[in-house]
Amino acid sequence: MLEAYIGEITMFAGDFAPKDWAFCEGQSIPVRQNTTLYSVIGNTYGGDATNFNLPHLGLRLPLGFGNGPGLTPRPIGESGGSPTYSLNLNNMPLHTHTLFGVTNKPTSNSPVNAFLGSNPTRTTAKFKSGVEPLPPIVALDAMSIKATGQGTPISNDQPALTIRFIICVTGGEYPNRP
Repeated sequence: MLEAYIGEITMFAGDFAPKDWAFCEGQSIPVRQNTTLYSVIGNTYGGDATNFNLPHLGLRLPLGFGNGPGLTPRPIGESGGSPTYSLNLNNMPLHTHTLFGVTNKPTSNSPVNAFLGSNPTRTTAKFKSGVEPLPPIVALDAMSIKATGQGTPISNDQPALTIRFIICVTGGEYPNRP
């Protein structure tokens, strides 16, 4: 590979890490084994005074560091997100649905070409159909429409191509600090 900086990350299509490079899979490395790389990335991706971790980019997308107007600050080394997400009522904007019916007594069990009919003693839906002229249409009680759902997670994946990330661990140029 071309001359790289120690700590530089790039994508690599091979099933092996080239000489002087390692896969970005969150592995723990003893500080004494690679003090040069440790001096560049430190414990940014985890570890302690004895060991440090390489970045873990398996099943993750790299995200630019920093912040901007209206954006959440993203420090280097932060990870987050989820491969699936369950929508719930808290995620939905406030809204209402009006259900319409007629004031006449119901005449059918089928909703085809019909409106809900008025019958306060029934607990199941009955419909008024075949009405000419159409009786007055009224909005039903807002409490008659309830929230429902099973909470099944949905996929949160964008179209992607799987490829490995590698990091230059030795043999590269040391990145001088400004």
